[in-house]
Amino acid sequence: MVSAHRKVIEQGQRPEASKDEPYPFWYPLPRPPHLPASPSRAKPSRSTAATARAARSTYARAASASARAVVQDVRASGVTTLKGIAAALQARGVRTPRGHTTWQPAQVSRLLGARSAG
Repeated sequence: MVSAHRKVIEQGQRPEASKDEPYPFWYPLPRPPHLPASPSRAKPSRSTAATARAARSTYARAASASARAVVQDVRASGVTTLKGIAAALQARGVRTPRGHTTWQPAQVSRLLGARSAG
């Protein structure tokens, strides 16, 4: 099917739709009616963005506090390297302050640095 379209294009013509393919392959598909015209350009209002940012910050602070408690348990068990602590947090199923399940040593370092600074 595609090779037939390419042959037509190489001849300088536009391919027509077939029964199997309602639109030629180069046509953009029509947008479903329930989607906005351009979702990437829709910006939230400043108050909405501020509310969302505050909610993420609150969740991150609570998650950081609970993760720090687990880090203390991990350190008490004898694991002291950042990589080891990250592996232990991941094995225990502790989520990062952003809500992810995978821990990296740099995240543990930031978590421990935030504790000493805050």
